[in-house]
Amino acid sequence: AESGLLSKPADLAVAADGAVFVLDYGGPSILELDQQGTSVVQLLGRAGAGPGELRIPLGLAVSGDTIVTANTGNGRLEFFRRTGQVLGSRPISAGALTGRIALSGDGGFILPTNGADSSLARLYGADGAPGRAIGSPVVPHSPKFDLLQFDSKAADLYLAVGTA
Repeated sequence: AESGLLSKPADLAVAADGAVFVLDYGGPSILELDQQGTSVVQLLGRAGAGPGELRIPLGLAVSGDTIVTANTGNGRLEFFRRTGQVLGSRPISAGALTGRIALSGDGGFILPTNGADSSLARLYGADGAPGRAIGSPVVPHSPKFDLLQFDSKAADLYLAVGTA
């Protein structure tokens, strides 16, 4: 951020060939940086609600020549080619657009849910269809994060495990 390249970096992804991509929440955009991290090779996305446009982007992942971001403010995942071409988007439920994205080699992905569907994350197929739920939340889902409740429950679990 001190270099002036980024306004509010939110996530980072590294491609298999070492290329570095940074999700700039404040841009909003995805920047590919040079190997020294001092200049922008290319810029993907821009502010807005249309195809390839971003509003409140939070998660970023790279797989092969595909880059995907959780376009939270627009309620969808946004897909780009590394060449800059907009590949399209997929609508995703609001609870699934809260952070990191993991891509699979078959085009599927995993997204966190923050407990919105009584799970911690959900697998999605290459077609975007929801699949298997992963994990169970320790505290009930709330649209607002209650860190005091989380801290209390985490302390209870730590004590239970520590005395077992």
